Amino acid sequence: MGVNKKVFASLSEQDNFYKLKKTWEVEEGYRVYHNLPFLMVFNTNEVVDISNDMAVVTAMMEGIRTSTLQFTDIEQSRLKKTSVDYTLCNEADEPLICIDFDGLGQGYNLGSQYSSKRKVSFWRKEITELKLRVAHGSLFPYFVVGSRYFKDIGEDLKLTIIDGIIGAVLSQIKFDRRFHESPFPEGAGWSQEDYENLSSQEQYEIFKRWAIDLEVDTELDNNPIVREIIRLSWKVDAWSHSIHHMCLPSLGIQEKVLLGAKVTIHSKAFGDIEEQAYLPNFKVPRFSAGCLAEQIARLLALDKLKVLSENI
Repeated sequence: MGVNKKVFASLSEQDNFYKLKKTWEVEEGYRVYHNLPFLMVFNTNEVVDISNDMAVVTAMMEGIRTSTLQFTDIEQSRLKKTSVDYTLCNEADEPLICIDFDGLGQGYNLGSQYSSKRKVSFWRKEITELKLRVAHGSLFPYFVVGSRYFKDIGEDLKLTIIDGIIGAVLSQIKFDRRFHESPFPEGAGWSQEDYENLSSQEQYEIFKRWAIDLEVDTELDNNPIVREIIRLSWKVDAWSHSIHHMCLPSLGIQEKVLLGAKVTIHSKAFGDIEEQAYLPNFKVPRFSAGCLAEQIARLLALDKLKVLSENI
């Protein structure tokens, strides 16, 4: 008969979808869609050319005129035929994040470039990079990831790298919105008149403290990785830590391909506990791979400390 048994291309794609639904739809209240037509989420109007430098994105956000991409009839036809594996939307069905699961190539994106250590077809690379150009040129967070990003970070940590990616993007979206909508300095407990009477240094300190508090609040509200870090820090009573950021360039080029962090927890009972984590330099709007790598490394170190504490 001419009907497929399932709407998923593989068992892994199916498992990933239901994992996303459980965390982000059931527990967090968002909506997760599978295999949406690409042009149901995006259009090709006024897509910015960000191929040279992400500074172009900043210029566009500040109202400076930027060049836009023009797509050929062949490219338009290809976009009509392709889809997005997973799309996270809010309750109004506004798309917030898109994720393509690269089960075949186990690759990832570096900006709008597709990278894989496995041999993949020219067509796969071509269509993936076309989709990335449209998405990132629309200042939209679009990721290409392989299987390991959907696996639990640890045996007792039922969270994934993808959860961290989504949480980081949602936190930044909410931070940007609250930053522009929240009244300042009233939101920091100061009247406009009293604030203006302060020195420039005092004003800066108040603004910095307000912005940091806002960032912490949005991360706790939207990022399960950050919430788990706080929960474990309380559990093992370990807040002191140090961070060393790292990067790994690809052979023969200067560009940072992998961004990482080594986090050392300074515990009272067990001394220094160290873990590290690396992520691709996704170069996706509203996302910092280095920041998430730091959070994952800290979470792994805290989890290791928790196990040591329980085995005394």
